[in-house]
Amino acid sequence: MQRGTLGAFAGSQTIVIQRADLVAGKATTRSASFLVGGPIGVQPVMGLGLSTVAYEIANDATCAHAASGSFAVFAITGTPDAGNVSQTCTAETDNAGATSAPPAAPQNNTSSTLATNDDRFLDAAWSSTGVLWAVGGTACTPSPGSCLNVVDVSASSTGVVTIAQASWLPKE
Repeated sequence: MQRGTLGAFAGSQTIVIQRADLVAGKATTRSASFLVGGPIGVQPVMGLGLSTVAYEIANDATCAHAASGSFAVFAITGTPDAGNVSQTCTAETDNAGATSAPPAAPQNNTSSTLATNDDRFLDAAWSSTGVLWAVGGTACTPSPGSCLNVVDVSASSTGVVTIAQASWLPKE
């Protein structure tokens, strides 16, 4: 979501649409939405099973704003049909686990590099066994170096989130 004449990033918006309407291929007026102040890059979490909860996760964010050394997990429950859609948030702040944009990526057989630009989460998955994983890139030592930022979160099928651990793995 952008706001203003300069196109400054203002936040992330999530829209919840009734699944049955999408499957049936019909237009819907039943939806709910949430706005998280920014700049926050919220990553949808792919569910690996059926559930009544959906998750999103954001790096360098608290539940309300951008913040280095933290991440936030958003749990969404309810349905637009029932009119009971709600969002809860759990944030972890750990300055020792702060991430930063990895360096430009060298390209084979050339002196050119590819700008990696940021340390947002790039992918996330949740299993109905109660584990949510998110991954993204981050800078690490020795500098300039790139590492894989892996976050492991306990997330129940009812939307209860407990931060388990975060780790940074060197890329090979």
